[in-house]
Amino acid sequence: MKLRLHILSILIFACFTSFSQVHTINTAGMTFDPDTVTINLGDTIEFGSLGYHNAVEVDESTWTANDTTYNGGFYFALGSSGGYFIADSARTYYYVCQPHADSGMKGVIIANSISVPVPGCIDVLALNYSPLATIDDSSCVYPLPPHSNLFFSEYSEGSSNNKYFEIYNSTSDTIDLTNYAFARVNSSSTNYNGIYEFWVDFDSGAVVLPYDVYIVAHQSADPFIIAEADMYYGSLSNGDDGMALVYGLEPTFSVGPIAGGYVILDWIGDWDADPGQGWNVAGIGAATRNHTLVRKCPISQGDTSWTNAAGTDHINSQWIVLSQNDWTNIGFHNTCVCDSSTNSYISIIDTICNGLSIVVGNSTYDSTGVYSDTLLAFNGCDSIIATNLFVLSTSASNIINDVTICDGDSIVVGSSVYNLTGSYTDILVNSAGCDSIITTNLTVQIPVYLSFTICDGDSIVVGNSVYNSTGNYSDTIQSSIGCDSIVHTNLTIYSQ
Repeated sequence: MKLRLHILSILIFACFTSFSQVHTINTAGMTFDPDTVTINLGDTIEFGSLGYHNAVEVDESTWTANDTTYNGGFYFALGSSGGYFIADSARTYYYVCQPHADSGMKGVIIANSISVPVPGCIDVLALNYSPLATIDDSSCVYPLPPHSNLFFSEYSEGSSNNKYFEIYNSTSDTIDLTNYAFARVNSSSTNYNGIYEFWVDFDSGAVVLPYDVYIVAHQSADPFIIAEADMYYGSLSNGDDGMALVYGLEPTFSVGPIAGGYVILDWIGDWDADPGQGWNVAGIGAATRNHTLVRKCPISQGDTSWTNAAGTDHINSQWIVLSQNDWTNIGFHNTCVCDSSTNSYISIIDTICNGLSIVVGNSTYDSTGVYSDTLLAFNGCDSIIATNLFVLSTSASNIINDVTICDGDSIVVGSSVYNLTGSYTDILVNSAGCDSIITTNLTVQIPVYLSFTICDGDSIVVGNSVYNSTGNYSDTIQSSIGCDSIVHTNLTIYSQ
């Protein structure tokens, strides 16, 4: 600790002395010349040759009383060649010539405090301007110009090392990629938390020409891919590495875009969670693995939401999913203008019953009318659907029947015949063409089997019959619905 304090003292001293000045005090007769000196803390006082005088530091009260009592401060002896004194605190130093103090030979040194120079950025226009800095240390960082419109236009995860991605410049300017990069998370990482793991700058001097693509490929890819590549990178995804196209300077450590001061322009996957084998795209499971993805032609900029870009089906996705090793689109990006020649038109005529509805895209219709819906087709152009809907005044009906029949009988519902106990559903079309849903709860009365055990001397009554001896008996009784209900009785008499 002493060594550290000593070094710190040396540094502070060096800081003071590098900006200090030297002030000289000589003697002239019975006076010091000058007798009052104002200095900054860290300046040096040089006393010239003293001859028959001396210069001795005293307290203020001693100095005021023209006394000569030494206070332990600086002391330059009588007849010496003088010497040097550096003030160590901001205060007033009093001194006298002891032999001639009563003659008024005395002086003062006023030491003012100064601030320790603070290096930093002193330009208020810089991003890292420091209001506390007093010395510019060339560390100023200035805002980057607005980013250009770049986005991922193609991505391929093929067999072996046949992997690449391309970015597209949709502007009429040549774009310098100095401040652009791609930042990724490795699939084996355990810190999927919305923060990148690796920041990769594009090659020095890389540019994208107007309406052209820039391709990053694995250095061991197929020669067909290598012929189109602008940059090689050996850690391209196996389908489960989240990657973002970013604009800005790499932070000193991995942080999110707000804290890091960079901008996310587009996504392939994300940095939020391990997707397993890969991310679903256009309704295809793990489509970022063993597939080639091509951005649809109407897409003109990146999307900061991978969920939105990937979509849930081929209509709502911004990507077309091709088979593995399909590189027919490498090296260029198709842009399109959808017009009457590329849009598709579909006409639907439908009739429904009152109370029902139809769904067209995200729209639901339940009343008579002509409707138009515009959906995004597979090729990225509009699919215009005209629906002519007629709603019948007759509603679909739902009927529930509870029926009980005699054993051996049956019922007919539409074209169905039922003769066993159970619940049955039939859909019939009424005269207006609407569905009638008929639910039949059928009960069939079947023979009854009874078993009794009674004591000797007792009896049982079944219908109009009385039985008091062991045996099997059969009685026919008319039920409440007019059916013959046959009752079989098995009677056992206990002997007492």
